[in-house]
Formats: sequence, structure tokens, C-alpha cells
Amino acid sequence: MVWLGGLLCAIAGKIISIIKKEPANPISQKERIIMGCLFTVNMVTSSYALLYIAYPIQVIGRNIRFLFVVIIGAYFSRIKKMDSHLKLGKHKIYIAAIITIGVLLFNFAKEVDLCL
Repeated sequence: MVWLGGLLCAIAGKIISIIKKEPANPISQKERIIMGCLFTVNMVTSSYALLYIAYPIQVIGRNIRFLFVVIIGAYFSRIKKMDSHLKLGKHKIYIAAIITIGVLLFNFAKEVDLCL
């Protein structure tokens, strides 16, 4: 059922882009299908894995994911040099690291409080 939502969004997006006569997406159809399949596998397996993981560990994993997204966006972005105002700056990594460390400290402090 997870793939059904993605399929409906893809069809709606295609219809809207035809109606608005927007330029074609620079990402090829093959890459979009591959990314959609990978995303679906990711969602199904991560949802299944969450059944066996304690909630504090889930929260930590979600916030560390934020740090990785910022790092990948900063270093591996496909934005061209002329659109550099859209690119993530390297300083955003520090902000993401501070947020991640704050969440980790919050969760570990909560567990230490419970043990005392």
C-alpha cells in the first residue's frame, strides 16, 4: 500500500505539470523510478525495524538522519554555480550538528534521570 500513495502523487504531478506547461524535470524517468523503489524499500524495512527498537533509540536515529541529510546536501548537491544561492552552505553542517547533539543530550539526560 505504500507504493500506491507514491504512484498517485506521481500521476497528479504529471497532470499538473502538463496543465501548467512547466518545463520537464531534469531528473530522468529511470532515476525517478529507481529512487521511488529505494524509498519504498526504505520505508517498509524501517517501519518493520521500529517494532524491535526502543523509542529513545528511534528518536536518536531520526535526528541523526537530519545531520546526514544536511551533510549530503552541502557536499553532493547538483545545484550549478549560477544558482549558488540555493545551495546549502557548509555552516549549515554546524547548525545540524548542534541540533543533533542537543537531541542526544536531551534523550540521554532523560534516561539518566530515570535511573536515579
